[in-house]
Amino acid sequence: MWLVIGYQIIVSQFMDMRFFIFPLTVQWIVLGFIANLVQTQLKPVGVNSSQPLTRSASI
Repeated sequence: MWLVIGYQIIVSQFMDMRFFIFPLTVQWIVLGFIANLVQTQLKPVGVNSSQPLTRSASI
């Protein structure tokens, strides 16, 4: 996945990428996919299992 981003960076050094929508779209989709993979692999640190992750709103 990182090779796709590296390829886009190298290609964009030699041509003006502002007017080509497809490569920019592919770049953002790949970055989103990488972020999704990284986020699913991260584990919460210091979270007590007896406490809920979200707070409920008290009225």
